[in-house]
Amino acid sequence: MASSPKDTEQVPDLSEDEVVAYLKAHPEFLVQHPEVLEAVVPPDQQLGDNVSDFQYFAIRRLQEQIHDMRQNYDMLVNSARDNSSVQQQVHRAIVGLIRANGLERLLEVLTVDLMQLFDVDVVRLAMESDFLDLHETHYSEDNYSGIVFIETGTAAEIFGEGDVALVPNTADVFIPGFDAVFSECTRLVTSCALLRLSLQDEPREVILAFGVRHPDWFHPGQGVELLQFLAIIVQERLEVCLREESIMGELPESGQ
Repeated sequence: MASSPKDTEQVPDLSEDEVVAYLKAHPEFLVQHPEVLEAVVPPDQQLGDNVSDFQYFAIRRLQEQIHDMRQNYDMLVNSARDNSSVQQQVHRAIVGLIRANGLERLLEVLTVDLMQLFDVDVVRLAMESDFLDLHETHYSEDNYSGIVFIETGTAAEIFGEGDVALVPNTADVFIPGFDAVFSECTRLVTSCALLRLSLQDEPREVILAFGVRHPDWFHPGQGVELLQFLAIIVQERLEVCLREESIMGELPESGQ
């Protein structure tokens, strides 16, 4: 494609006098465009031995402040975008959980839909039990997501008085019950998020665990409010579905 005459024209260089005249005619220019100060080299006046030019240092300090403000602004924008994305993911997850009809569909949403929605490698629902030998684990051999049973008291060791644990690198910290929660896929999980669910009907503790292969995917600096809200919804829906499953199991078959 041929370039137009406008594309080939060069903007004429401004003379120093023209720049000075413009700034004098527009004294508010630097106020409206403080980023210009960051690129300007401040004058370093020679005032004699052991005499400092405070104007020079004041301008340099101002430039550093502008630079820091720009960095903080960029971090704030990126953080806001990340939070908005996570919020949308959690909202979609909650809609799926609410629409889940029955225990089987709920477990499918937890261990399949959430894995894809949150872009994680493994989702585990780890349920505490005093009779581990009587239970069988249920998870996919393709993605290891599913249900496992862990020793009673594991959640208390992990969370203490809390309800969320974010681990940036599983190789750096000891996590009680980690081998049981992520049975058969401990080498895959490098970073994880653990949410505490306390079932009231049973009663028993349950851990909703997300695992990823990338370090620092989850870290303590992240906000946990949305994860806590997700845990509450999962807990309520799980209790309702378990209750319905129990009631249906006690009902006589049709015709009896």
